[in-house]
Amino acid sequence: MSGVESEETSTVEAPVDVAAEIPPELSSEGFVDVSPSKDTGVLKLVRQAGHDTDCPVVDDNISVHYVASLADGGVQYDSSRERGKPFVFRLGKGLF
Repeated sequence: MSGVESEETSTVEAPVDVAAEIPPELSSEGFVDVSPSKDTGVLKLVRQAGHDTDCPVVDDNISVHYVASLADGGVQYDSSRERGKPFVFRLGKGLF
């Protein structure tokens, strides 16, 4: 060989199904997994649902309050309520 070194490489494929179950203590409280890969990365809990007759449609401006906390201890790391400013977005436009 003329001074060229060869390097052996290998790849490891990640499992295709990474779905995880919501811990029983959270699912019993009504949390729902809304993460795209269903890996419990994002859980949602609706504390007060809207009325069936008053539903938003595409292009409506939506205003929501949220509190973000860690599932394994409830440590809060973000809250629109504490800032006193709801999260506002236009429905169906993929702007966030």
